[in-house]
Amino acid sequence: MTVYGSHKNGLDRLPVEVVALICRFLSVPDISNLLVVFPQYESALQKTSTLFWKRKAFQIVNRQKKLAKEALTNSSSPESSASGFVLSTQFTNNQIEREYYSKADELKALCGLEPNPLKVQDIATALNYLTSRVTQKGKGKVSFFQIPDVNDEWLTSVQKQLVSFFSPAAVEAFKSLHASNATVLFLQAILIGMLFEDQIWYYFNFFYDVCSTTSIEFMYYFQAMLTIVSTDCEHFREPLTQTLVSTMTRVSEVITSIENITFKDFSVGLTQEQQDIVNCELNAGEILKVKAFAGTGKTRALYEFAKKRPNDKLLYVAFNKAAKEEAESRFPHNVKCSTMHGLAYGAILANINLPASKLERRLSNSTIAELLSLHALFPKKAKSDSGERPTATLVASHIMYTLNHYMHSTDTQLGYQHISKRSLDATQLSKKQMLMYTAQLWAMITNFNNMQAPLIPDAYMKLMHLYDIPNVLTKYDYILFDEAQDFTRCMVDVIYRQKHARIVIVGDAHQCIYGFRGADACAFNETLYPSTKQLYLTKSFRFGNSVAAMANFVLSLKGERVKLCGAQQDTVYRMAYAGINMDPNNERQRFIPHTIIFRTNKELILHSLRLAVALPKNIPIVILGSMKKKAFQLLRSGADLAHGRRPTYPKLREFPTWNAFETHIKKSAEEDPELSLVYDLAEELFSDEFVNKLECCEQRLNTSSDDDNNGVILTTAHQAKGLEWENVQLGDDFRPKFDSISYTRIPYSRFLQEEINILYVALTRAKKNLILNPMLTKYYALLKGLARYAGGLVKEKNDEVKDLEPVFLDWQIRENSFTHEPIPDGGNFFVNFKEYPVWDLFFGKTTGPWQNYIVSANERLKRSMALIEELFN
Repeated sequence: MTVYGSHKNGLDRLPVEVVALICRFLSVPDISNLLVVFPQYESALQKTSTLFWKRKAFQIVNRQKKLAKEALTNSSSPESSASGFVLSTQFTNNQIEREYYSKADELKALCGLEPNPLKVQDIATALNYLTSRVTQKGKGKVSFFQIPDVNDEWLTSVQKQLVSFFSPAAVEAFKSLHASNATVLFLQAILIGMLFEDQIWYYFNFFYDVCSTTSIEFMYYFQAMLTIVSTDCEHFREPLTQTLVSTMTRVSEVITSIENITFKDFSVGLTQEQQDIVNCELNAGEILKVKAFAGTGKTRALYEFAKKRPNDKLLYVAFNKAAKEEAESRFPHNVKCSTMHGLAYGAILANINLPASKLERRLSNSTIAELLSLHALFPKKAKSDSGERPTATLVASHIMYTLNHYMHSTDTQLGYQHISKRSLDATQLSKKQMLMYTAQLWAMITNFNNMQAPLIPDAYMKLMHLYDIPNVLTKYDYILFDEAQDFTRCMVDVIYRQKHARIVIVGDAHQCIYGFRGADACAFNETLYPSTKQLYLTKSFRFGNSVAAMANFVLSLKGERVKLCGAQQDTVYRMAYAGINMDPNNERQRFIPHTIIFRTNKELILHSLRLAVALPKNIPIVILGSMKKKAFQLLRSGADLAHGRRPTYPKLREFPTWNAFETHIKKSAEEDPELSLVYDLAEELFSDEFVNKLECCEQRLNTSSDDDNNGVILTTAHQAKGLEWENVQLGDDFRPKFDSISYTRIPYSRFLQEEINILYVALTRAKKNLILNPMLTKYYALLKGLARYAGGLVKEKNDEVKDLEPVFLDWQIRENSFTHEPIPDGGNFFVNFKEYPVWDLFFGKTTGPWQNYIVSANERLKRSMALIEELFN
């Protein structure tokens, strides 16, 4: 740093506090230069504990470097005492050694340690000494490692949260330490995490958010003490462990980042997990699988991976066009970015001049019916026809469904295995007939001279899978396969066939939510596709440990044992039942901009109708995705159909009556989101007032603009994938409902596992605040033993069950609302329920389902499940 003079830069007029803040991000030589020009700040800066430890670390590291350089030059180690350790200055006449050991002994004495060999555990012990006393330094007093504006209760809860993610070895190390107060416990947890969990950046970011000044002070202390430990180990004739060397290197990286004045975001430093991916070397034909949880920076790791290999040709495969275009703007020039359909298009169609009509992206059921002349065999129903005969479009949907099964598979021949029993029942066709129609359709699509049957993207993708196309993928040294869980088996198989390349598979099998498109996360199936190496990304930069804990809980239902951790400050709440109506005269009213994520479009639309009435007009309401534009036109047409009028919406025109539409929905091959929305809202569509509510809501939404994200955003989990918001609330329509039957079926049901994936995707969109829905709160509380339900079961003398609202009592998960101030929690266990104390209800002094409540965990869960089903179903 160069200082030109006070008259030019105005630094002499800055407040002392600002100068101290600037000095936090300067090196010791830079601070010395600054004080030469502005000596008036020296006395004030002497009192700053951050700068105190910065100077100590600088001195001890510099002297250690000189010591190591001299030892290397002389090819000899320092003299040792009888015990093998150089004790202070009395056993050496070497000036450099005397300087070093003098400083080391001074630092040990300051930390309350004896001048003996320093061990790693002594660093944690010294924290207790330094934090519990005030040290006299110069003309003022310096209190080390203080965390202001934080009470002990909160600090203890955070410390317990950190420790819950520790490995068994880290837990044992933490338990062996002594702490005199909550601050020391927290600091020791941070220290143990940095040493044992190999995630220094995560723990530093966490600490920095709690108290930035103390976190920097702590890192300089850590660097100085580690330097002494490493030197003492060498001179005590003990080899340095690789873990210690790695920790010292990464601590130095953090220090370097702190002292870079242009460094704005500490999270840009790679975690050790990301660094392992970047440094992973592969040979031709080898496969690296990276299992990356939500928000863990997988794309950043792939970018750094590519950046480190400038002389290689890399192919980055994205799931969709938007991801591909974003990657093109970020990745180096030696990386080709593409989608799988883009690769297939280049392989099959690059040299063939086909008209636009042959390259349509969609093939409608009506077009299929015309191509296969199905209308003659399955004529349209008249309004008076109440029979169960299938329509031509219904049969066409099942033929396309069968063809999709084939195109998404790794099979080379179309066969009976691609036909579902549901299709045979719905169409009343035999297997032979269904296979014949499907084969005819496939032949028409792949006939480049047949312009009536469009060559849809999945078709030319299948052609690429069936035929070896030269010079498409063979020119790449590496293939980076991102979001691998979202691809079909056909696409995955094409990638794994590239034996010449080094393949990196990246994704999160728990975010596989496109099963209806043929995705099944088979890329991570070790039986089908064994890998050479496996790595994990478990630190999420999006949220903190509270959301991470909830995500871990949800994934544990599928048997996932690897734990996700966070890097931000966040909070998880249960939903406050305050309603959504906002009264300007209500003192408890408030509004916090937030996003509500639903499982279904039905609940999204119904909630938008409620919000349009309940919220003041100055609060924007926004629906994400294409549903906003077409939902209201679609539902008006649905209301016309329900009341016997001819609908105008294209997809509804073919149905002469509501009964015909209902039959089609029940027997259709795949769920059409638009038609399903109409069917799900049948009860509302038959109401005379529903259309008026729709028009009012549509008008409200059309006038809402939320460019500043200061309103309510409504979306589904599928639309929300890949996005994030500060405040998120889960809708109450997620599945499964976690009754006793569903819980036992999860390991064996692909449907239930995908529903859990959808729930996991939804809750991991939150960055700061997450409000759980009642279903998830209820199940989490029961399984973790955090809550009890009272009410609805107390019997009077006449044995009649009283109709009472269940009372939710919880002392760990606070309730919250983005529209109302939550009511403060009451006395919990000591609240009375009529003449029964709640304590008695919970712990078995009464008869009935509550008796002997404290039993084994499995038995308690079993009883709780039965109880909840009785109460709420």
